[in-house]
Amino acid sequence: MNKQDILMLLQKHELHPNKNLGQNFLIDEVISKRVATLVLKEKNTLEIGPGLGSLTAYLEPQNLTVVEIDRGYISVLKQRFPDLKIKHEDVLKEDFNQYDVIVGNIPYYITKDILLKIVLATQVSSGVLMVQKEVLSRLLKPENETLLTTLIHLTLELHEAIKVPRSAFYPEPNVDSTVFTFKRKNRHLDPQQLKEFLQPLFLHKRKKIKSSLQSAGEFMDHRIEELNDEEIIRLFMAGRK
Repeated sequence: MNKQDILMLLQKHELHPNKNLGQNFLIDEVISKRVATLVLKEKNTLEIGPGLGSLTAYLEPQNLTVVEIDRGYISVLKQRFPDLKIKHEDVLKEDFNQYDVIVGNIPYYITKDILLKIVLATQVSSGVLMVQKEVLSRLLKPENETLLTTLIHLTLELHEAIKVPRSAFYPEPNVDSTVFTFKRKNRHLDPQQLKEFLQPLFLHKRKKIKSSLQSAGEFMDHRIEELNDEEIIRLFMAGRK
């Protein structure tokens, strides 16, 4: 869908992009097609926030479920894709463990929540997400490690795939975006247990690990932010014994 297609649909259905919901529609068909080629086929797939269906049109419909929170766009999607499984709900209430693949243009205000749900949903094996450019930069090279960035580094492998200029959207946002792919790794780690183990350490990350964990072993005089991924895994595995 190009800009003219988007404007015609919005006018026809008397709809307006909702800034509070981060609604910016992809109008570059080349980018939409490129994103679709990154999605693994023949997998049970969830698309987050399809809007008017800019990306949806290029995804495999037989294995696809879309979740859209805006009732106005639900009617458009049903007309455009009558055989598609469409859910009208808040995606944060959706059980991600129903899906193998997650794809979507993620609104900034729920990016962290979506990423945490992906980390904790062990059924999800891969995905393709579009986020604001600086979000991916902070995930790949964070200035300060947080609980979320650490969980992501330990459970997901991220790769930048496509740079998306702000001009590829309508309405045009104030920042550029990036598409990245992810694949699950370290499946021997239970992400929920890992989160519960690391949470108190990051709550007091300026203190030495021994202040929050009795069996800190070789890392008792370190702070959690000083450890690399391999050391955090060793600390976690030792703490479970």
